[in-house]
Amino acid sequence: MKLYIAVCGMGLGHASRCLPLAKIASLRGAEVVFSTYGEEALNLIRDKGFRAVKVPGVSYLIGNEGGVDFRLTLAKGPLELYKFIRQVVTEAKCLMSEKPSVVISDSRLSTVLAAEALGLPSILILNQVKVLIPRRRPIGRLGLRVKAFTERMGCEVLSLGWSRAESLLIADFPPPYTISKLNLELPAKLEVKAKFVGPLIEAEKYMAVDVEEKLRVKEELGLSDKPLILFSAGGLSGERLKLLRLVVSAFKRRDDVNVVATASTPGGKVSLKVGSVTVHGWLRDRHLLLKAADLLITHGGHTSIAEAVYAATPMLIIPTPGHTERVNNARTAEKLGVAKVLSLEDAERSLGRAVDEVLLNEDYVKRAWSLAKRAAKFNAVEEVYREALKYS
Repeated sequence: MKLYIAVCGMGLGHASRCLPLAKIASLRGAEVVFSTYGEEALNLIRDKGFRAVKVPGVSYLIGNEGGVDFRLTLAKGPLELYKFIRQVVTEAKCLMSEKPSVVISDSRLSTVLAAEALGLPSILILNQVKVLIPRRRPIGRLGLRVKAFTERMGCEVLSLGWSRAESLLIADFPPPYTISKLNLELPAKLEVKAKFVGPLIEAEKYMAVDVEEKLRVKEELGLSDKPLILFSAGGLSGERLKLLRLVVSAFKRRDDVNVVATASTPGGKVSLKVGSVTVHGWLRDRHLLLKAADLLITHGGHTSIAEAVYAATPMLIIPTPGHTERVNNARTAEKLGVAKVLSLEDAERSLGRAVDEVLLNEDYVKRAWSLAKRAAKFNAVEEVYREALKYS
């Protein structure tokens, strides 16, 4: 069997969650090739020993305040459409060259369309179907109607493309624990194909049996018994650096906590200490640090939240302003009782206080353990692999 895994290249979340699938398939004798865009996603995949072909990329733009700049992104619309068409053409050429048994698309519409054109079976992995237009400032009633209509039409148009896949696997927990539930609004044509398989994560790496195991991992990592705060966020480099600066500024003079932060740059070997904050370019043992951590500070990416759920680690989530998918993920995690959400604006003033609030509230820990036990029942990597075998 040969798998062609096409992943969204904006940030590292999609590439990260498909790597465990590639690893298992490879160990069981399958040939695996990736397709993506974005240098960091490409570097991450290649660093793990897998071949990856580069296709034209699409993206959104970040403004000076660290949020999604919808106007600039919209202004680039015609160019992004041209890039998407090039992506479909390039993908089709790659598929003709690679001749895979089955195509797996993680949030890549171009791959689904190219696979259908060539008569290749495709499996679609999604955790967002709803098209959400960023809104950072209040808008009038007419504006809200236009926004709602545009989002609904966008969802319908995209769904026509998504429905061309043979299988639709939702990489999330089923209700009522769905992290991305505010981003999922499945039209009828997709609902009949959809199956919740759980987050696509190498779950056993993150799961802790009990509090004692967390303490043992912390000791094995050579960390003191002070509360361990891990900062880890994907997304675009501008988003990550904005949050990283906030974390360093808030904790560099505190001696009552240990803070480990990563710039999330695959292959990055830089490591420096700023007061109580240790900053690494890349964390190869991130899963151990997350398992040992008392708190994760992140931006609301779906994979980051799911990993913390498996590790029973409470979160402080600072979603990128205007990035509606992350804002919605963060809201859901907060409703589940395992996270506190802080706006970027508030984080600039009160990040330290918000961290203390979570660390001192034992209810976050209790709810994190409760949700982790439910999460342990899912093995999405095996589910997706079994689905691929149907078409091999």
